[in-house]
Amino acid sequence: SGSSGPTLPAKADWLMQSLCSAHLAVKYQWGSGIGVEDNLFITNEEWIRYVPEAEGIIGLPVHVLNLASHELFATSAFGLGGQEKVVEVSTGSADFVGFVPSGYNGAFGGSFPHVVAYRNGNYSRTDGHPYVWPQNILPTRLYLGKKNTDKDGNADSTNFLARNGFEHGALYGFATDCSSGTPGAQGRDAWHRDTAAPGATVAGAFYKLRWQDTPGQVRDFVHDAAWEFQDAPDGAPEGWCFWTAAGANESGSKTEHVSPDPRGGLRVLQTSTAGYFGIYDFSDLTNLLSGGDFPQSIPATYTCLQPESDVRHMIELGGAGLYADGQNATVNPDSGQNPGKETFEDIDAVEWIAAQGGEDYIVIHEDSGNDFGERKFLAKVGVPMTYYFVAMSGGSKNSRQLAMVSAVEGVMKSPNSHEFSGATDLSALLAKNGDGTFQLSPGDTTGAQRSIEAEVPINEKSLVVSLQAHSNYGGWTTSFHPDAAGQILLYKPEVPVA
Repeated sequence: SGSSGPTLPAKADWLMQSLCSAHLAVKYQWGSGIGVEDNLFITNEEWIRYVPEAEGIIGLPVHVLNLASHELFATSAFGLGGQEKVVEVSTGSADFVGFVPSGYNGAFGGSFPHVVAYRNGNYSRTDGHPYVWPQNILPTRLYLGKKNTDKDGNADSTNFLARNGFEHGALYGFATDCSSGTPGAQGRDAWHRDTAAPGATVAGAFYKLRWQDTPGQVRDFVHDAAWEFQDAPDGAPEGWCFWTAAGANESGSKTEHVSPDPRGGLRVLQTSTAGYFGIYDFSDLTNLLSGGDFPQSIPATYTCLQPESDVRHMIELGGAGLYADGQNATVNPDSGQNPGKETFEDIDAVEWIAAQGGEDYIVIHEDSGNDFGERKFLAKVGVPMTYYFVAMSGGSKNSRQLAMVSAVEGVMKSPNSHEFSGATDLSALLAKNGDGTFQLSPGDTTGAQRSIEAEVPINEKSLVVSLQAHSNYGGWTTSFHPDAAGQILLYKPEVPVA
């Protein structure tokens, strides 16, 4: 035929889509025998775009990297709704691991009426209502996995996923009383906006889903866990529901990032793009796991640290944070408005940091489209909270952006938003004894890293922070087809101390 063969594509026609965040889980980070059995790196795709008429939609798994072998495994243990972040939390048990996934629950580029029809043709809700597309209809979730156990419940310490609890597990969702006048009836968004005060609590429990993962089987999204949060929790009292953003039938604000209790407590921090956040406490879990089985429910209490409310008086600027239009970083002009918003907006990356004296801090990054520069804070946990302004970057109306200035030479394309992303506490890795030797031993499996971190004063910590600069994708970067040229920054706090 004279053909020279197929033409090589200029770009790949298949790729991993939007690996939003990643979390390093080191072996036994919560104490001897407590936690994963291998050093692993867990990451996830948060969204994908299917064509509207797509059939056989599968969804998005989580990816687990074995750091020893460099093998990457896909797991459906958390469902296939797509995750923004997955973190390991302590269970207090040497036999079980715990993870908290957070994400969008179906950000696939549409609402797919034909897929919804398939779901309703195969399943029925106990309240008689039809299922709707599940995006952003979900509570805070908890996954428990039995270590060294295969998908059928048999002992297996050889397979990487089985060894680390990804093959034999159960997924749970936080539920509460939803009778009239309760936070459950209001919905999570409305309660935080209209009712909640700092320190307010919501009593409930994590309930095990009817859905079960089927490792090794690829199933249509119609059968996924994502839909179950529209139904009544299995085994819950009459009138209880999963505590979602806006009830069982409406999409609400996104829940993007989570962060575990750095001291190994059975707690997790959950944020919302609506600008609120708080802590879920499930301290009874260790006792419930002592029998070797997955409990049907796990009592839990949510404590609101920050409602969706005015935070201007709680922010300490330290003489910085002036916007180009004369406002300052106590407000967020996410659409260039003056005055800007008084609340947090689109809280994205967070990290819970333990410091000396039992103090807790939270690194807070917004991803709001602030036209004058995305804000970064270090928050001191208390009632009320205190927010120390740290930095701002990017923004289409930022004076540095308009002057076409970039920290990385030769990559400025056009003024655009930036996004601070992630924070890692290096203090335990750098801590030394009086004789100059490092306090943390290589390969430690006693949880010493977490213990050392908690004994370092906040102003003596070194935190690594990454920055995605969405204005910086020109010049020499174009051959990589990026959406941002990033930076890795070292941040040393300087906050007022007593």
